Amino acid sequence: MKILITGASGFIGFHLLTALLKIGHDVIGCSRRAKELRLTLPSAQWLSCDFENDTTEDCWIPRLENVDLVVNAVGIIEETFQQSFNNVQTHTPIALFDAANTLNIKVIQISALGADDPQVTVPFLRSKLLADNHLNQLPVESITVHPSIVIGRGGTSTALFSAMAALPITPLIANGQQKIQPIHIDDLTSTLLHMIEHWPGGKHRHQLMGAEVMSMRQLYTTLRDWMQLPSPTFCSVPMPLLRIVAKCNEKLGGSGLLTQDTLDLLENAKTPEPSYLKTPPRPIKEALWLNPASPSDTWYARLQWIHPLMFWSITFIWIFTGLTSAFFDRASGYELMASGGIYGWQAGLAINGGALIDITLGLLMVRGRHLPWIYSLQIMMMLTYMIGICFIAPEQWLHPFGPVTKNFPLIAGTLFLLVTHPTKYKRYLMFS
Repeated sequence: MKILITGASGFIGFHLLTALLKIGHDVIGCSRRAKELRLTLPSAQWLSCDFENDTTEDCWIPRLENVDLVVNAVGIIEETFQQSFNNVQTHTPIALFDAANTLNIKVIQISALGADDPQVTVPFLRSKLLADNHLNQLPVESITVHPSIVIGRGGTSTALFSAMAALPITPLIANGQQKIQPIHIDDLTSTLLHMIEHWPGGKHRHQLMGAEVMSMRQLYTTLRDWMQLPSPTFCSVPMPLLRIVAKCNEKLGGSGLLTQDTLDLLENAKTPEPSYLKTPPRPIKEALWLNPASPSDTWYARLQWIHPLMFWSITFIWIFTGLTSAFFDRASGYELMASGGIYGWQAGLAINGGALIDITLGLLMVRGRHLPWIYSLQIMMMLTYMIGICFIAPEQWLHPFGPVTKNFPLIAGTLFLLVTHPTKYKRYLMFS
């Protein structure tokens, strides 16, 4: 069978694509990273697609030539400068479904649990609902699946929950009693394979959940066990306070993993009875332990909160140092310049210029564009400053407060940000 998968480089899409290849299907993967993926996985065919812009049926008709089944696995948890819920999860899927209907090609739509509620207002779910409803009104044969939270190495949800579990003190909403029913990625993939191999015909909608209902407290404990960390220490955080934090995160352009919408999703999580499963799914703890966590999994989970802490700390240092040099302690600056034989307007120019550069570099970090270049400039500035001090005021190296030697850990921290910088940058409070 020739199967086209959109979102094929994503968590669910890639697992399904590799599973279909293993059992002999001819698979076409659609992704914005098609050129890179042709080298990574040449056994699949790859098409370059942009779900933000491919919003017309005419875009998809040529891509569906000789295709037997379309699987739409595209989904985003947050909107960015380049991607919106309306286009990625509504308009482009509708265009894809219309093209499949025109060519009489079967469709599987991977939606989300809660997107079958006509009263839903959360933008993530609402955009899914509109596409689901459009597909359901078309005569083409289709299956719409509504999976619960999907757990597994490499998943966005798993990254977020692992990061929370790895904190020294794990915050809980309302004592962590929210009920969820997560499903492991391998169980979800095997269920989708069974649907494809035993196509039922007609139109169907299914809710896919894991084997057991569990609380958020239990999920965090399970993930800490998987990462072989000590028993967790919990702290209950009132929902109103979390909403304030989420609102600030949104204003600062932070991660879409902590927004008012994601809090709504968690607060209103559903645990209905699953309506379709090939075989009974495994408990999450059992499924995770079949693929034990490596030390890199634990390190990555900890990086999720260490990285933003380092980022904003260094940002603060650059801006605050520039402000103090320019407005609050100019006398120390002139004294330092005088020790190197620099006086008058030249000293003022050096002090004001240095302060302006410090503030600018800090604000550029907040802006969040071209960060590798910013980090490199910061390291060069610190090295230049340290070398210059050797000639202007070498005694500063032995100062008890360490105004020069403190640059060593600052350089190390900036190098950490540089080497852990995501390939495709998004403005983060939560690194992923």
